[in-house]
Amino acid sequence: MSKLISTKTFGFSITLLTLAFCLLTSKVTFAQSKNNITVSPQLIQLDLSKDPAEAEYTYTNNTNQTIELTLTMQDVKELEDRGIPGILDPNESRDYNFGLSNWARFSNNNLVIAPGESKTVKVFIDRKRLTLGGHYGTVLAELQQKDEQKTVKLRAILSTLLFVRAGSEYEQERANIVQISNNSGLFSFPTTVTFRLQNTGNVDLTPYGTVTITSPLGDEVARGIVNEDSLITLPDSTRRYIVKINKYADVVLPGIYKTTVKLKYGKNRFNLTDSSYFFILGELNKYVVIGTVSIALLTASAFILRRKRKK
Repeated sequence: MSKLISTKTFGFSITLLTLAFCLLTSKVTFAQSKNNITVSPQLIQLDLSKDPAEAEYTYTNNTNQTIELTLTMQDVKELEDRGIPGILDPNESRDYNFGLSNWARFSNNNLVIAPGESKTVKVFIDRKRLTLGGHYGTVLAELQQKDEQKTVKLRAILSTLLFVRAGSEYEQERANIVQISNNSGLFSFPTTVTFRLQNTGNVDLTPYGTVTITSPLGDEVARGIVNEDSLITLPDSTRRYIVKINKYADVVLPGIYKTTVKLKYGKNRFNLTDSSYFFILGELNKYVVIGTVSIALLTASAFILRRKRKK
């Protein structure tokens, strides 16, 4: 059976003209309404070294009218720095090594679905002709509703993703961290750290790891978990990852702080580490500030009272 990244139905409203793409997460769930069309699953990943060369999608008509869907497949590539897949036109696909549409066919290109009915369609992959590495496509189901004058009343598209890996022994899992930054200021400690991961291999990668921040004295003062949503970086792409930082030091002294990103990725759990530095004039915990100011005021008051008594 195919490896399903999400087993929950992904709902799309057909009352809007829209082309929807998922964010390449491992679990995606959208609330369903009573008047829509749904497709499940939203994302399928196949490893042809162990999975059959086919994927199955189920379309459900939750409306009160019979609908007809026309199915096509187009190649996708991750849009630079946005983290979502973008459809490639045929001219771009010719120069793209990781497309899927040339090696895929449908069991049926048209589905007529009655109200309350569900129908399935299979996508077959030409295993013998598929080139080595990862291949990425989106299955587009186009819906057209016409009025009595035969003019198009509504045109909507449902989108699902299909990822295929071929030739597991020839997979190239390579990546680089190309930039590390944060949202710190001269008097404010960062709450997030951002880095960009460049995938220079031929298959998709899902990085995991930690971000740590150390003080000028070498003590770790903050930490964050990388990629808690299991976001994927496609080959020939650079993706931005934002990491929330948990600061556990009450006192942040002035100085140069070090940010270190430590990642693991790929089937072989490759390690990747990079660092950057930032300067901060210091930041104090509000309770420390209140306590310090209170002590200072009490000390000043006691000193003034003592001087008055001596007079």
